[in-house]
Amino acid sequence: MKYKIGAPVVLIAALLAMTSWAGGHHCCHCGCESGCKKVCRLVCETKEVTKVSYDCKCEDICVPGPSTRSPVCSCGDCATCNKKTYLWTPHCAQVKTRKVPVKREEKVLKPTYKWVVEYVCDQCTAGHAPYTAK
Repeated sequence: MKYKIGAPVVLIAALLAMTSWAGGHHCCHCGCESGCKKVCRLVCETKEVTKVSYDCKCEDICVPGPSTRSPVCSCGDCATCNKKTYLWTPHCAQVKTRKVPVKREEKVLKPTYKWVVEYVCDQCTAGHAPYTAK
């Protein structure tokens, strides 16, 4: 099986290979291209993070006591008296205190670290340690 690749595709691939081989990497400090090599540098950045904390607050509530039953009508002759319907009336209630959870969110700046690859020439490498943070 033969594949035909057009001349423009081969030409573009060759140009891309030549530009990547030719270097194209400049020194991060001075900008020169001679003798550049890869070094790792630690970069410290700040990141905004949401910190969640929980607390509690006290809240007063009313807890009802027992209800009393009383008839709706006491005549004895009407339809409601024959159905034996009653009216429930709540009586005393007590005040109780309960704890309610409260969610608090606050924005905090937190340092984060990452390693970055840089191209540095021999002259700049002599003056700087490759693993120092800027």
